[in-house]
Amino acid sequence: MWHIWVSSFGVMTAILVIGGYVLLQWQRNRHSYQLMQAAVERGITEFPNAPPNWLISLRQGVAILALGVGLLIVGGVAYALTQGIQPPEPPSAQSIVAGSQMEAAESQAPGHERPKPPGPNPAMERWHHAQNQESVGLATMGCGLIVILLGVVRTVFARIERKYASK
Repeated sequence: MWHIWVSSFGVMTAILVIGGYVLLQWQRNRHSYQLMQAAVERGITEFPNAPPNWLISLRQGVAILALGVGLLIVGGVAYALTQGIQPPEPPSAQSIVAGSQMEAAESQAPGHERPKPPGPNPAMERWHHAQNQESVGLATMGCGLIVILLGVVRTVFARIERKYASK
């Protein structure tokens, strides 16, 4: 009974923490919107001591660019780690025939039992894991390149905003 109470307390705490955060962010955004709406109605378009918009755009562009570079590096490392793993050798035809003959002889002796499935092959499992990791690495590198392009475009727009903000 104790573990049920502790689990339900943990779930309720998580719901309250996440829900509280979402509610506070919603209220903050609502108040910020109302403040901006009141400022625009009174003719105020810029707030004192606020950074210029081009600087905010530049900061966002650099952050996006850094994220893209990070994704590209992580994907490249994941891809590079899989390059040394070779596919396992398939079993030889003689071992398959010999194994099936032994299984047939064993199944006839005690009766008609189902053949046992083959045992786990660690080399094959390692190769499948490497293939999955290689696919994830390639996808991550692709996402990184797209995010890098987005960061470059954002920083170019920040420079354009800076150019026309002074006029």
